[in-house]
Amino acid sequence: GHLQVLSRQGLNRVSGGRLQLLRLRGERGEQNESSDAYPGAAGETRATLETMKSQLDVVAHIQAAPGEEVLVREVLNSYLAPTRLEEGCLRYDLFVDIDDATKFTFIEEWTSAEALFKHSQSAHLGAGRARLDGKLAQPAQVFKLNQIG
Repeated sequence: GHLQVLSRQGLNRVSGGRLQLLRLRGERGEQNESSDAYPGAAGETRATLETMKSQLDVVAHIQAAPGEEVLVREVLNSYLAPTRLEEGCLRYDLFVDIDDATKFTFIEEWTSAEALFKHSQSAHLGAGRARLDGKLAQPAQVFKLNQIG
């Protein structure tokens, strides 16, 4: 058996410990073998090249000060539900390092820089920042990225 996950890039299939990316449709709308694996793929239009160019990904690393892991995790978790409801949010996931419980990472996908900016001004982030004051080992590292391959 295998596990299939639909993402912005296409259908990801995990089989035998390998992750395979299967495109649902090409840029001109042609189908390939994977379109049968996703109900409704035939006849649906995927994101345009213009949308893909304006879309951006964010990777944010946050490290709790020693002894503050529980509070930092609680605050970061509080961002998830309201952010996922924001206009322009395509993905907003929180991870913790398997070897160091003080290190957290957000992986985000936004439809535009404008949507990301509005997120940065949200009330729930402002409230969380106030609670995190003095609780981090260092300032958050935030990388705004455009996918190129």
